[in-house]
Amino acid sequence: MKKTSFARIHPAIDLPPLLEMQTRSYEEFLQKDVSPSERKIQGLQAAFMDVFPIMSTDEVLSLEFMHYTLGEPRYTVDEALSKDANFSAQLRAWLRLVQKQPGGKPKVLTEQEVYFCDLPLMTTPATFIMNGVERVVVSQLHRSPGVIFEEDEEKKISSYGKKLYFARLIPYRGAWVEFEFDLNNAIYVRIDKKRKLPATAVLRAMGIETDAEILSLFYDTETLNLASAAAETVVGRVVAKDVVDTTTGEVVLEANKEITREIFLRLQDKKVRSVDVIASDPQVNDVAIRNTLLKDNLKTRKEAIQAIYRVVRPGIHRSRAGRNLHRQHALQVDPQVRLDESRPVQNQPEALALPGSPRGTEGFQI
Repeated sequence: MKKTSFARIHPAIDLPPLLEMQTRSYEEFLQKDVSPSERKIQGLQAAFMDVFPIMSTDEVLSLEFMHYTLGEPRYTVDEALSKDANFSAQLRAWLRLVQKQPGGKPKVLTEQEVYFCDLPLMTTPATFIMNGVERVVVSQLHRSPGVIFEEDEEKKISSYGKKLYFARLIPYRGAWVEFEFDLNNAIYVRIDKKRKLPATAVLRAMGIETDAEILSLFYDTETLNLASAAAETVVGRVVAKDVVDTTTGEVVLEANKEITREIFLRLQDKKVRSVDVIASDPQVNDVAIRNTLLKDNLKTRKEAIQAIYRVVRPGIHRSRAGRNLHRQHALQVDPQVRLDESRPVQNQPEALALPGSPRGTEGFQI
């Protein structure tokens, strides 16, 4: 690059390369001109080694990373600017599929080069060319990983007269998890800034399924003998576990429900001898978990995992739900219509058409 100086005083020293930090940093990230055996565990090499190997659910098959290669750019810098293209190179990785033998010795099934993406390359003045536009990467500050507790500035006081706070879990890599209160003192969770869910759904997804198990984590419990206890000492207490009639197996009262006078008389009619209740007074102590359970309609670990998945990946869930719905409609066709396995599916549109659709309309392929 030609430089023209209009200064009257000659500089004592030459101007250092101010872009050296950017260019050297990206060269160390790519390690393009370094042989695979001599690459340091940094940048792109460290990213691959952090993800691989990928194990199957039964830990029999594993996909291992060997090395990666960077191809030559398709366009030069001037061509990318003139053709509204990217100045990039193909990133390919050599992967190895290994099967674990019964004796413990691994067996290599195949080795193959896999295309990953087109990786942008840095030009001489430390810029990137994306869609024919020259851009630069600007360093910026970000929140450090950790747990942050702050007072809620929007909802300061709940209906119970308590100050409201929220917590934010920032991982080193992955989605943020935020916990917040509502005005009714119930706790909600937001995963990756998506739609909020009751916080107890996270506990159910982790294996703490029942309301009784969740209550036992946050409250002390005690056992009341209904035969000797007076009605005034029982009415108003909150049940910590499901009250079950031992003779019939019927659930008389679910956990986290308040015992009323009618329920107390019903328990005596059922000859229930004792109940487990929350030892703390719900009118004095914190009731956030109890209120959250009242908002939570989930009951099992599977339901909690599905609810979280619908929030985090809504598009994927809708597409799978649509395919399942179509399969159900496809199975509800006229019983007289039979699929001939010797003919292709596209020659039988009526058999896969949705109910109510005009005859001859092609159905979705399954």
